[in-house]
Amino acid sequence: MPSTPDAPARPGAPSSEKATARLRTRRPSVVLFAAAALAAPLLTACEPAAVTFTVTTAADAVDANIGDGICATAAGACSVRAAVQEGNTNTDPGPVEVVLQPLEVAIGLPGANEDASATGDLDLTRRFRFVGTTSAINSSRLAGPGGDRLFDVHPGGGVEIIDVGVRGGDAPVGGLIRAVGGNVTLTRSSLSNGAATNVGGLIASDGGTVTLTDSALALGTAQFGGAVAADRLVMARSSIVLSGAGEGAAVLLTDPAAASSIDSSTIASTTASSGHAVVSPGAALTIRDSALVSNTTTAGAVSGGAAVAIGNSVLSDQTAGPDCAGAVTS
Repeated sequence: MPSTPDAPARPGAPSSEKATARLRTRRPSVVLFAAAALAAPLLTACEPAAVTFTVTTAADAVDANIGDGICATAAGACSVRAAVQEGNTNTDPGPVEVVLQPLEVAIGLPGANEDASATGDLDLTRRFRFVGTTSAINSSRLAGPGGDRLFDVHPGGGVEIIDVGVRGGDAPVGGLIRAVGGNVTLTRSSLSNGAATNVGGLIASDGGTVTLTDSALALGTAQFGGAVAADRLVMARSSIVLSGAGEGAAVLLTDPAAASSIDSSTIASTTASSGHAVVSPGAALTIRDSALVSNTTTAGAVSGGAAVAIGNSVLSDQTAGPDCAGAVTS
């Protein structure tokens, strides 16, 4: 992560630490129906990897000889950290693929404010794909005052996480993942237990798209964007629960020109101390076949006005706040 001080944040502004962040009264259920052609499903393709490293140890250790193309610590094993360090030096096209065994890897070498993945978070300067099989990355030892997140995605980088559970992290921006200019993609994965003093309790993305497919986010806290703060969100068959913030308890969208979507998903039991569960800055936001229920808000489940289109979805039982804040398109 960078050595420059973190900047203060405000809603609707960039979410990088180097700039101002841009990033119960019970009631009957509200069910809104919209025209069928709200949005088409997104298709993704599996891009061939530039190089593949298979992790063979749960230990957190650096690579013994960075740049030789071999993921190996001093003990001769391939760690997640060593795979990232070697991957950053690879110049072949495609993402670097890191294959995780069915075990829990602990990331916890102390030391923030460096950009070579030697300590603290894992700095991704190019695109990476982490693939697991009932695998987990536990970065809880990086959490706490003066702690760090797990992934710091630099300009030109990106991160895709497939079949991996990730938990534990603490940073001013992006408690588990911060991405500047790169995309964050989760498939059949989970993120939990992240905290940001500023923006994005689990994910903070500036200049890219956050894509959640068949994934679960939980227990994120921040001042803005308890789970996700991003320019653009594409969420399908996923959930965000038990997260909290002053504004945007679940999601804070920050780009007024970037269209986002929430499809066949659930946002529930989040808490906004002075705002909404989902915040849109006025860009097109489509919510379809989804449920926003039992969120504790002071201003409503969703903000964004007429730019928000809600179809075949349930908004109900928001505690101490309305189900909808203002008119929406349905």
